[in-house]
Amino acid sequence: MTQDLPEAIHVTSDSNAHRTPRSYLVALGLLAIGSGALFLGYGRTWSSTRLTESGLPSLLVELTGRDVQPAGAATAILGLAAIAGLVATRRIGRILSGIVLIIVGLLDAFLAFQFGLGERSSIVAAVSERAGRDLDPDIVRAATSTSVWWIAAAFGGVCFVIAGTLALTQSSFWPTLGSRYERSEQASEQSARPRSAWDQMDDGIDPTMDGPDTSASAR
Repeated sequence: MTQDLPEAIHVTSDSNAHRTPRSYLVALGLLAIGSGALFLGYGRTWSSTRLTESGLPSLLVELTGRDVQPAGAATAILGLAAIAGLVATRRIGRILSGIVLIIVGLLDAFLAFQFGLGERSSIVAAVSERAGRDLDPDIVRAATSTSVWWIAAAFGGVCFVIAGTLALTQSSFWPTLGSRYERSEQASEQSARPRSAWDQMDDGIDPTMDGPDTSASAR
């Protein structure tokens, strides 16, 4: 009398299920790149103003992005905090983080492009403060040369906007810190279940054989 062998079981790999979504990695990468671009851009010299007036010594005023756009410079640290937020939080927290990132990114891009298009009121105010008197805005503008480091700040803001959009639209598919624990708990439950005949055959055990022979001990 023979015992029917178990039917063939089609085993599918779950590696795809455990694979980190690409959008998750892209969002974290954009936040790191965007933060670096903001730190670099706002830390460089954006404008240089040299005033020469008769009877007075020449005055050179160099302003960094932090001096010109202090509100935008304060957002550079937010990208690093957002990385931790996207990793540690779940759906609701990631949605809120995405909204904040989009708002902040748009602010950074707007301020940077505003400067690139010729907004000089902040430069006039800063140079007047350094000079200790109110200066004619036209004179300050004529004596001012600017750099292109504002483009780095604009690029950082765009990175934030894209990362925030990904958090809003794709975060439901992203892994969480608790998912690893849940998978290990499920694996423990599966190991506690009785092993199937097919699993025994994989280990070299014949499931058609009875347990250990106890006849010797019975004698």
